[in-house]
Amino acid sequence: MTAGSAIAHVERTPEALKANGFTLHGLQVWLASPKDHEEGPGHYSHHPAASLPVSDNLGVRIRLIAGSGFCLKSPVPVLSPTLYADVHMQTATTLLIPDEHEERAVYVLEGEVQLEGERLEVHSLVVLPAGQEMTLFAESDCHVVVFGGAPLDGPRRINWNFVASDPLKIEQARQRWADGDWPTVPGETERIELPVR
Repeated sequence: MTAGSAIAHVERTPEALKANGFTLHGLQVWLASPKDHEEGPGHYSHHPAASLPVSDNLGVRIRLIAGSGFCLKSPVPVLSPTLYADVHMQTATTLLIPDEHEERAVYVLEGEVQLEGERLEVHSLVVLPAGQEMTLFAESDCHVVVFGGAPLDGPRRINWNFVASDPLKIEQARQRWADGDWPTVPGETERIELPVR
């Protein structure tokens, strides 16, 4: 989903699934748009798991969600050079993280994993140094994401669900939301009110 100047979405689990004990684990990643795309049109595109490229070699399975990396290219549209890889590693496997993107980080979802010999904590985020290849080693079966891309073209600010390079754009978005001047989700009647600062 690209927010652009305005977009609305709903994330819900159907009641029937919840009644049967269904659980869901998700990781939401926000990428700031380049300044020249901040106020472009919002859009959404769905990409089933089967449409995303996968590398599965020597106990390391990489699904490239967005961008390019690990010799893979995702069909998910991005507005700047991006890397977003979902990685499952079997015990005693290694993964070389190339330096093809200037900014990179590793987030550990589960399992025991080392980065260059240092153990990473579960639910920790580690920013990798630019220009250096780094190696992950799986002490147990583990699940990590590797993500990054090009540096931003300036700082960004965030306020609730609004992100922009200019604080005035955030104030304008807050006012639009408060006034109900925002796209809606077809069939949706609930609305979250703007939080008080």
